[in-house]
Amino acid sequence: MNRLIQNKYLFSAFFLIFLLALSGCGAYYNTFYNAKKFYSEAEKQRLKQEKQLQKSQTSVRQSQRNPRRRVSNIQGYKKAIEKASKVLQLYPKSKYVDDALMIIGKSFFYENENIKARRKFKELLAAFPKSEYAPEARLLLGKTELAMGKYDAAEKTLNELLLDKENKKYFSDARLELGEMYFKQKLYAQAVEQYERTINKIKDKNVRAKAQLRIGESYLQLNDYSKAAAAFGRVRKYKPDVEFLYQADLKHAFCLDKLNQYEKALNVYDRMLKLTLTNYETGNVYLQSAITLEEKGDLKRAYEAFQNVIDNYPKTAASAEAYYRLGLYELHQSRDFSQALDYFKKAVKEYPRGEFVKAARAQIQAITRLNELGDTIWALEDAYVRKLNKEDIGGDTVLVLGGNQTANPDTARTDTALVSARRDSARADSLRWKEKIQNNPFAETFLTEAQKKEKARQDSLKTAALKKKRRSIKIPSDPEEIKKMLVQNDFQLAELYYFQFA
Repeated sequence: MNRLIQNKYLFSAFFLIFLLALSGCGAYYNTFYNAKKFYSEAEKQRLKQEKQLQKSQTSVRQSQRNPRRRVSNIQGYKKAIEKASKVLQLYPKSKYVDDALMIIGKSFFYENENIKARRKFKELLAAFPKSEYAPEARLLLGKTELAMGKYDAAEKTLNELLLDKENKKYFSDARLELGEMYFKQKLYAQAVEQYERTINKIKDKNVRAKAQLRIGESYLQLNDYSKAAAAFGRVRKYKPDVEFLYQADLKHAFCLDKLNQYEKALNVYDRMLKLTLTNYETGNVYLQSAITLEEKGDLKRAYEAFQNVIDNYPKTAASAEAYYRLGLYELHQSRDFSQALDYFKKAVKEYPRGEFVKAARAQIQAITRLNELGDTIWALEDAYVRKLNKEDIGGDTVLVLGGNQTANPDTARTDTALVSARRDSARADSLRWKEKIQNNPFAETFLTEAQKKEKARQDSLKTAALKKKRRSIKIPSDPEEIKKMLVQNDFQLAELYYFQFA
């Protein structure tokens, strides 16, 4: 009987221990599960951000910047790191340690925390050299070292991965990264050799297409548009997916455009429109086609094509750039500063994250400044003439310029022809000014200083309220002082025109 009771207590004790162990397993699994969940959510958000970044880019040059590691405050990675770190701290003997190290390392990698990411990948490889994550960890270690500029270490790491004949899954990525190593160092000829070696050694069509694209981009960096065009044109033979083909064709047409082979470039754009593209991509194709027409000199068709982009693809990076280019057209072809200003303002409002918003704002500031100088010169000329005619306008006078009012409405001219004439003659003034300074032995120094002053002025304008329509100037009573102010403003007008609009 006593033995039976003892066995009963012994069984209960073992069962209790089993339950405690089971609850412990459940606890660390739940912690690990949460880490995986947060990491998965962060990955989805990162990919979404990359697509949004891509949509804000329209130019071929900018699209060469690889956005894969550009993230913006994704909290999921931080939470994944926190949960996975608890697994390491509280359950260092669990079977999920290598999983946790990998989650932490990859999270740091996509947060651009290179030093921390490198440390975790090294920990994983040292503690678990046979882990299922070891090959990927080695690849990411190589990528991290590349990002840190540790090219020798990256080359060693990636070549070690290529020596592991039992795990060939990441061979193609490793070979591409070796090409990237040269590309990042601007050793484009060596990069081309590595990418060509990748094409010859890898059978995967997608990888070969990527390598072929990077060959084209290497030649593009060398401004060898002929070889770049040929390389981009060969991407098609590997039959990549539509998104990838879109990038290759876009760059192919860009190079043809640079080679003045406009009809061939337009044919590439027409071919692209037969692909299954997104609304953003279609709008960008039409935009690039319009730019080619503009480069070709077919300005009427280009103008209509830009309008087509605006009408059919509103609130996109493409329509914003179309507004910007119409502004440039009005500025340099029609010399209609008012219409140009309107287009530049629309470019800013159309897609605030667009690539050309900064340039549009700079044009707005320049034209606004041009108008201000024109108004000021008109007011000074008017006051100077009246002073010479001995008209009594009292002592120092404050005139309010802009808006629909002036402080002296009885003598204010409603006809702004003088201001327009002054603005239109600014080009001639700037050319005469340019000739004078270039004949001066200190011309180069003067130009440099003038450019510095103009940059400083532009920087100060950034903090000014662009919507301010009215401002005042003080007109001195002495005609000679007015004349000095006129000379100063004339010079500023010529300087602005020379640097911004000539």
